[in-house]
Amino acid sequence: MIFEATRITERTISCIDHIHSNFVSSSTSGSIAVEIADHLPVFSLSYDPLLSPFPDTIEIRDFKSFDEIAFRDELRNEKWKSVYNSSDANESSTRFLHIFNRISNKHAPIKSIKIKGKSNKPWITKGIRTSKLKTSYIYLTMTLKINL
Repeated sequence: MIFEATRITERTISCIDHIHSNFVSSSTSGSIAVEIADHLPVFSLSYDPLLSPFPDTIEIRDFKSFDEIAFRDELRNEKWKSVYNSSDANESSTRFLHIFNRISNKHAPIKSIKIKGKSNKPWITKGIRTSKLKTSYIYLTMTLKINL
């Protein structure tokens, strides 16, 4: 939905645009501040979270109850023969990572966290944000003049 004026002149402001769609999904719409016309271009973006290239969560290690001494002791006490005895470098590396990750997961488990304030608009440049602020200022100024 468009909640802001999309046509701004020195004397009037109005919102005369409509966006119609039969696509059932989350969406965002708005206008882009440009200084070449008195009418702002309108856009609508449909968002399907399952197809998003931007993850909603990331995985991190939880070090809240991490005990470095216990972690080091367990690494020291681990039997590393399966790593040393392999003649294949790839196999040794895989075995090492398996052992190391098993111990790491015990002492600093992996958890998923939700990304806060995630922006799905990488195309919004600094210039567009600046124009948007300028247009918002004009909109606010005109709104106050009309309401007086």
